[in-house]
Amino acid sequence: RTCGIDACTAAWMGVDVLPEGTRLRRFVRRTETVLGLYISVVVVLFAAGVAAAFIDPFELMGQDSWQWPLFLALLAITTALHRTRTTLFGETHVSLAFVAEFVAALLLGPAGAGIVGGAAIGFAQLFDDAPWYKLPFNAASLGTATLAASFVFYALAGPPQSGQILEQLPAAIAATLTYYLVNSLLLTTVVSIASGRGMWVIWSEKYRWLAPHYLAFGVTAYAMTSGYLALGTAGAMIFCVPIVMLWFGVRQYTARTRTDVEELQRANVALTRSEERFRSLVQHAPGLTAVLNPDRSLQYLNPEPSDGSPALGSGRDFLDLVYPADAERFREVLSGVIETPTEQRVVEVRLRDAAGAWRDYEATVTNLVDMEAVGGLVVNARDVTERKILEDELRHQAFHDPLTGLPNRALFMEQLADALTRAQDSGQRVAVLFLDIDRFKVINDSLGHNVGDELLVALAGRLRATLPEGAMVARFGGDEFTILLENAATDSIAADYANRILDAMRDPVKLLGHNTIVTASIGISFSGPDRYQALELVRSADVALYHAKDQGRGRFVLFDRALDRYSVQRFELEAELRQAVELHQLRLHYQPELDLQTGEVVGFEALVRWEHPVRGLIPPDQFISMAEETGEILKIGQWVLREACRQAAEWQRTLFGPRRFTMSVNLSANEF
Repeated sequence: RTCGIDACTAAWMGVDVLPEGTRLRRFVRRTETVLGLYISVVVVLFAAGVAAAFIDPFELMGQDSWQWPLFLALLAITTALHRTRTTLFGETHVSLAFVAEFVAALLLGPAGAGIVGGAAIGFAQLFDDAPWYKLPFNAASLGTATLAASFVFYALAGPPQSGQILEQLPAAIAATLTYYLVNSLLLTTVVSIASGRGMWVIWSEKYRWLAPHYLAFGVTAYAMTSGYLALGTAGAMIFCVPIVMLWFGVRQYTARTRTDVEELQRANVALTRSEERFRSLVQHAPGLTAVLNPDRSLQYLNPEPSDGSPALGSGRDFLDLVYPADAERFREVLSGVIETPTEQRVVEVRLRDAAGAWRDYEATVTNLVDMEAVGGLVVNARDVTERKILEDELRHQAFHDPLTGLPNRALFMEQLADALTRAQDSGQRVAVLFLDIDRFKVINDSLGHNVGDELLVALAGRLRATLPEGAMVARFGGDEFTILLENAATDSIAADYANRILDAMRDPVKLLGHNTIVTASIGISFSGPDRYQALELVRSADVALYHAKDQGRGRFVLFDRALDRYSVQRFELEAELRQAVELHQLRLHYQPELDLQTGEVVGFEALVRWEHPVRGLIPPDQFISMAEETGEILKIGQWVLREACRQAAEWQRTLFGPRRFTMSVNLSANEF
């Protein structure tokens, strides 16, 4: 784009649009041929126009002699002005050469004007680095435009007269527009041939806006011509000096403006790079980044969905990306953030990823609605799916038995406490079954721990298969299992399930290639109006389990208060039994053994008794089994052997002398 006639050719050889494909080479050859013919035609027409103007068949000049000094002066001035054009922005140029050319068109007539227009641009671009065909075309096009403008003026008004300034002004305006149209059409045609684009599109884009500039320069040239005709060189200077001063002012202004524009362009480049850097960081950042309007519609989303769902710009609601079960919670977070500027909240929510799959995210929502550069709610979501999976695995490990996969004691107690709370609110009953495998220690010790583990896994599977849906079975520890039954309205319901379990346990289990029968004992306790403590319910079931074992194993016992009292007494008795040896509360009673033929005493059987300071003399059937279960039987057995031997030695010395007798002592199987 240019206000100077020569600079309009700066882009005419630029090819803006080229067809693609295999026909490109053919198109280029055809374009070069047409372009060469067109340039040749323009040059020939220009030469013909100059020749015709010299002949002056229409007698337009009305002059008797050729004005060589004026011709040479205008040629030099025009050439110099072409060399001093000012570049505004990019390919936009400003030049005063048109003013000198139009003065030549008015003073020299068509022939002289054409030669000045063509020769000046030729001399100015002679040493420019440009294709060889550009110089003749520029010279021909500018010369033709200058010649045409002069022809129009002389045809309408004749030679310029100092006394007819206003009368000849319309002809000057018409000549100016002729120069503009001829020059712009010649250039539009060559650019259209080179690029393949339409002439109207090119003319509208590159040259239409130049009309006011040409008109202003043309009127200025006409004023300078009128001053020259009226006052000579001084008259021309009256108009020339202010224009030249204005010209240099424009040059300084454009130079400073260009510097400012270049700085602005550099700033824009830096800003663009910064934005691209930020965009790249955001686009390649892990997780999800979104900017929402206050109504939750999307402004920006990265990464964009690739599952066929609506893209950005459709006013899509961000909640469409939120898992339905989490939508209400996320909506509450958004509502809370909107109320306070710069508010920030963190929420865990499931979102649809770019592939359309649901994943767990930790989302940080920040209110930046009042920040002009953002103007919305920013959601930065970090994918925590792998972390959640790991947390679930750790939670499962923390609350489940690694061997059987059943819930462990901690989870059972937690679920029992929740069930008791619900039961207290609804008035329902909760039952706890406490199961222990009979003689498991014997199997574990004799066949090995691996076999014991296999037995536990097999029995855990039977428990799962036997119990109803909603019942909870847990491995409480060792060979102990606990079962939680909610809504156990009657004792018979729990008893029925206990019988099913015992029957399932009696089915043979193959261990080391042999079918083995395993039994279990079960204690059952129930919640009640005053029994809603989880620990108490488990302890009561454990008490009932002890009585089931005490009654012969392979059975179940329902807990009642009598069992509780008995258990308390038994617990106290166990604690006192541990101190019976140290406190010298054990006594030995000796039962004599007689020879029935002679009637003589031949030996004794030592029988242990517990002389309790409060309960009195306790027979062995009430504490020996307790001692065997607690391990105190070893300490008691050692004391009985020592005391029986001491007593036998004393009787040997004082009563029997050399006569022999025996002292019999009963031993527990645990002592072997």
